[in-house]
Amino acid sequence: MGSPPENWIDITGLKGCFSFVHRADPLGRIAEIREDNNYGWRHIRLPPRGGSVAPRGCRGPDSS
Repeated sequence: MGSPPENWIDITGLKGCFSFVHRADPLGRIAEIREDNNYGWRHIRLPPRGGSVAPRGCRGPDSS
């Protein structure tokens, strides 16, 4: 049996604010009731400040 699928991003040395965007079925090949909800995003700060998950000082809807 092969290895399980995995996704990862190498963030070594990155600093600042970033938006992580993920999309499912970008070519529309899976039958779905709604085609307009195949993506999501999260704004992140690297490295985190003060151990907080919320990206203080980053612009965007997830900012605090």
